[in-house]
Amino acid sequence: STLLIEAADVLDVCFAFTFQSGADDRYTLDLFWQVTPPPGTRQIIEEMVLERIAACPAFGTVPKYSLIQTTALPDATQPDFSTLRVSIEARDFTVDSPSSRGMVGVGIRSGRRWSGLDRIAGDSMLTALMDIAGSVRTIALYTREVERFATRDPLTNLYNQISFWDLLKYETERSKRQQYKFSTLVIDIE
Repeated sequence: STLLIEAADVLDVCFAFTFQSGADDRYTLDLFWQVTPPPGTRQIIEEMVLERIAACPAFGTVPKYSLIQTTALPDATQPDFSTLRVSIEARDFTVDSPSSRGMVGVGIRSGRRWSGLDRIAGDSMLTALMDIAGSVRTIALYTREVERFATRDPLTNLYNQISFWDLLKYETERSKRQQYKFSTLVIDIE
């Protein structure tokens, strides 16, 4: 959000986006708005971004995705984009480890093309967006792995003792609330 607000002072940027695959190869389109857009504008921009993604040779067609929208300054509003010209500057990327591909981009108000210092500032912002998107994805994957190893045995993939006691406590409390009986069978195999 801070990056978008600061970039808007230099480049007249009104939104940014990231489009990338997640751990399960599902894609997420994150739209970051500087200020709250009118409802019609959201639809127009989403369509523009999807057209830009579809035009990228790495994608060809837009895979199924989920949409997440974030607004940096939610109390402010911007005019309807139907009267404004907006151009999208974007970059596609591929990351080897963890494996991911995607695109980042920004929407520039008034449709002007970048030149000179605008190009340098815009390229820096796109690079920062790629770094942030890659870092967030990597952290999410590693966090998922840490959580898995904290609750499961790495060899058998069965719940460990701590998880067993947590689940037993949960089921005991649930049986009291639901007023039903249950039993537990524990087998020690050596």
